[in-house]
Amino acid sequence: MKINVTAEDIANGHRDHPNACPIAQALWRMFSIYSLPIVKGGKISFEFCDRRVIADMPGEVQKFVLRYDAGWTVEPFTFDLDVQPLE
Repeated sequence: MKINVTAEDIANGHRDHPNACPIAQALWRMFSIYSLPIVKGGKISFEFCDRRVIADMPGEVQKFVLRYDAGWTVEPFTFDLDVQPLE
């Protein structure tokens, strides 16, 4: 699944907050998910199609999160997320 992180997601994000970072903002916006997305520890999880799913955070996303949380300037980007049902 393609995730688009926009300039608005970045502006509305909160540093060091796994439920409100730009990645989480993009998930809320794109999928109108009802449960809190969690972006933490190299994983991304959220509820999608009535199931909790989890995915490994791609390397480019990990770099983005580290840069963003450190206060560096980051740019909008798109990434692929391979989600799996949480057993």
